[in-house]
Amino acid sequence: MLPRKLISYFNLRRSVIIIFTLLIIIRLCERERRSTPLPPQTQAYLEQYAQVAVDAGEETGVPPTILLAVAGLESAWGTSELAQKGNNHFGIKAEPSQPRYCLPTREFERGAFRTVKACFRSYKAGAESYRDFGRFLASKPHYKHLFGYRRSDYRRWAYGLVAGGYATDPEYAEKIIRVVQAYELDLVVDEIQ
Repeated sequence: MLPRKLISYFNLRRSVIIIFTLLIIIRLCERERRSTPLPPQTQAYLEQYAQVAVDAGEETGVPPTILLAVAGLESAWGTSELAQKGNNHFGIKAEPSQPRYCLPTREFERGAFRTVKACFRSYKAGAESYRDFGRFLASKPHYKHLFGYRRSDYRRWAYGLVAGGYATDPEYAEKIIRVVQAYELDLVVDEIQ
């Protein structure tokens, strides 16, 4: 009969081996998840702007996952007219003294979507719109609460953007969350950082 200490040692050793095996399996599953092919348009956009989002996030305090999700959603992954001609990936409206690009847009007003003409900020390059989005949020009192949230809590950031009035679409927060999850933007950002 084996002494109790020896039995405890073997049980502990077996537990450690099981835990390490599970950790290895989890890591392999994460790699497998990351290798899930993205639509070519989205992949190209993320290759071009993921580092821009990380840099803008460090400069402004806005999580890179939020930057990428909002930009992807607003610019249709860089294919929208506003992104192509105005280099605006966030749909930030222009103030009177700012360079602008005007076009029809859909706004949710009085319980329904309506098409209205709006003027949006225009930039020399798309990367400028990333930094400006962060500065825009930081400069407006109704978005200050966002910067108290953990940067990893993209759900609170999404709902906080809507609460601050960023978008008129009542489902905007859920759309941002779905974009983060569908394109695994947290993993995209983690690979860069």
